[in-house]
Amino acid sequence: MTQAQREHRSSWLRRLGWPHFQPDHLLQQQLALIDAQSNTPIVVGWLTAGVTLWVFHRLDAALLWAIWFSLYTLTLAAMYAAFSWSRRRRMPPRRRVWVIIGSFTFLGLMWGVLVVMAALAGGDLPLLALVATIVASVASAVLGFCGSCLPVYLGFLVAAGSAVNAGFLLYDSSLAKTLAVFALLYVLAMMQFARNLERASLRLIELRFENRDLVTQLQTETQRAETAREHAEASNLDKSRFLAAASHDLRQPVHAMGLFLEALSNTDLNAKQRAIHQKAQSACDASGDMLGTLLDFSRIEAGVVNCEPRSFALQPMLEDLAREYEPQAEAKRLHFTLRTTPLWAMADPSLASLIVRNLISNAVRYTTSGGVLMGCRRRGEQVLIEVWDSGIGIDASQHEHVFKEFFQLANRERNRAQGLGLGLAIAQKLAGVMHTDITLRSRPGHGSVFAVALPLAARERTSELALATTDALRTLSLQGLQVLVVEDDPEVREAMQQLLASWGCSCRSAAGLREAQTMATELAPEVLLTDYRLSDGVTGRDVVQSLRAVVGPLLPCIIVTGDTAPDRLRDATDADALLLHKPLSAAVLYRALTRARIGANNDG
Repeated sequence: MTQAQREHRSSWLRRLGWPHFQPDHLLQQQLALIDAQSNTPIVVGWLTAGVTLWVFHRLDAALLWAIWFSLYTLTLAAMYAAFSWSRRRRMPPRRRVWVIIGSFTFLGLMWGVLVVMAALAGGDLPLLALVATIVASVASAVLGFCGSCLPVYLGFLVAAGSAVNAGFLLYDSSLAKTLAVFALLYVLAMMQFARNLERASLRLIELRFENRDLVTQLQTETQRAETAREHAEASNLDKSRFLAAASHDLRQPVHAMGLFLEALSNTDLNAKQRAIHQKAQSACDASGDMLGTLLDFSRIEAGVVNCEPRSFALQPMLEDLAREYEPQAEAKRLHFTLRTTPLWAMADPSLASLIVRNLISNAVRYTTSGGVLMGCRRRGEQVLIEVWDSGIGIDASQHEHVFKEFFQLANRERNRAQGLGLGLAIAQKLAGVMHTDITLRSRPGHGSVFAVALPLAARERTSELALATTDALRTLSLQGLQVLVVEDDPEVREAMQQLLASWGCSCRSAAGLREAQTMATELAPEVLLTDYRLSDGVTGRDVVQSLRAVVGPLLPCIIVTGDTAPDRLRDATDADALLLHKPLSAAVLYRALTRARIGANNDG
């Protein structure tokens, strides 16, 4: 091999994060991130493996599943032993990373071989596709556990993806080969997401070391304080850029998965398939909720949340929240009660809704029997929005602590079903932005009452359009609605098309601005639904302005974005379009389209 060839190979391996080319201090921190949550994928993976039992019962291959499950359990035990042994031995990071790579590679192979087993056991193609979806979901989850070290995740992904493709190729049909191609594309896409995540993680690790060095310099060289301040500001700017990039890249696959699952729910599924679908939907919703919570918290910490108070009626906001959380309460056999109120408030309605949403979520999560009550009462020139629960209660000594970040009273095991411990912290910080506070009354074993005080506003006359909108949102069908979708991500575009078609919409989609202009001339859409960040530097605002020039200035437009950078959010809002954030739930999208249809009919 020539010197040029060796240099080319070294450059390629370095871009992949190959351990041989990684500095020891960075590699050590990457492994520390994996160690911090190494037990979680083992437990979650073992529980998920049990879900596959019904597949092999359907194929009368329970013995085959039992053998696989036993081997899988042994694999997890071996992983736990290897991780613990390498930590106790204080193995050098360059050697230890190969132990972890080997463990995750074998784990990925164990998951991927499920598709091969299902094919050999005589499973039909839909069943194979469902098993492959489970494997893809596991691969997406593993990205969150070991995405900080690209070679570790590549070991899992390549092993699982290769086995899945082999399973599809064993099924002799053109559709199976097509699914194999889609599986390959999924692997390539996840490789790119993992590469971006590792870069972001390495940048944060580097920033941590940079900040540590800056503190040392400040302690020993006070004359360089101004230079240190400039470095700190540059680090904060890099952090903001990272959050904006991570927001889009992490929200995109969760957003696409949610749309596909919603479209799948509108197809003919048997009872067992629907049960699996519900579990997948719950996992997707939980991922979206956690990601949204973390990004909400980062936006507040960055100081980019603005308060724009106006007068609004509280009852519609509370009704929307009740409809959102009643199903969760009913699933826990809790009584969910909303007391009607005629009161109005002078505040930012979106921030007020987010505060109350976090209070309700906290009440439902920590209440196991009884119920949750939501209502309002007037206190002088203020209105109190109160959330009562019959949950575990909070000791007076802990009242201040529950509003701290990541603090959870009854979740020392860090069960992710109990959230991240950020809901009350976010609510308290948002209350600070609105120049108010959240009060707490509680006794252990007797439940809790959280309340937020907002300035009271005089009741305004509700317009006929607002009344019509409230009623129509509950009954209006989207049948025949002409929707033009502009989205450069093919997976999201396909998912959006399938979802809108299942609602009865007449939908056409474009990958870019020029194609959208041509379609708009032919289609004359009733609603435009566009992503904000498109290829070639085109933004959703550009699409809105261009298509309104073609169709008409009253064209209802919806912009979907995963960005949280303040400049991008302001730019999207200035386009005079409804702004929605990824990952986007089907319910939110449906309401947005019905509002757009009502607005278009009213303008007409």
